[in-house]
Amino acid sequence: MRQEEAKQLILAKWRELPELERSTEAQAAAFAMRDLRHHAASCQFEFAGDKYQIIKSWLFRYLDLTAAGHD
Repeated sequence: MRQEEAKQLILAKWRELPELERSTEAQAAAFAMRDLRHHAASCQFEFAGDKYQIIKSWLFRYLDLTAAGHD
């Protein structure tokens, strides 16, 4: 799976959560860790670094955009 495909899949799963469960960076970090541990299919993308960090950065960026009103 390409990295962009994985990103879209992970963000889609994130958006499926109730809003109260996806509103903080702590929730995003926990989600990223759970995704790595339990949803191996969405984490099958090539990345030379720490996949936890890249997934967390995608989620943090999403939180920044939604806080700014760009969902």
